[in-house]
Amino acid sequence: MKDIEQILDSLGFLDSEAKTYLTSLHRGPSTVLELTKHTGLSRQATYVVIEALTGRGLMSSVLRGKKKYYVAEDPERLLSYAQRKE
Repeated sequence: MKDIEQILDSLGFLDSEAKTYLTSLHRGPSTVLELTKHTGLSRQATYVVIEALTGRGLMSSVLRGKKKYYVAEDPERLLSYAQRKE
C-alpha cells in the first residue's frame, strides 16, 4: 500500500483523493456512508472525491438493490492514468 500511496502522491492526488481510493481499495465495494466513516471526510467531500476519481477512471459504482456502492479500480489503472497524464 505504501507504493500506491507514493504513486498517488507523485501524480498530484489530494490527500482526500488518496485516502478515499486506498480505503475503497482495501474495503472493496462501499457506500458513501461507509467511505465517509473510514476516511473521516464529510459526505459532501466524499461525493466530490468520488466524482474526481471516477473522472480519472480509478473508481466506479455498482447498484445493488437500492444502494449504490463505489469501488476502486485495480491499481494497474494507475499506470494507464499516469501514461495518459504525460
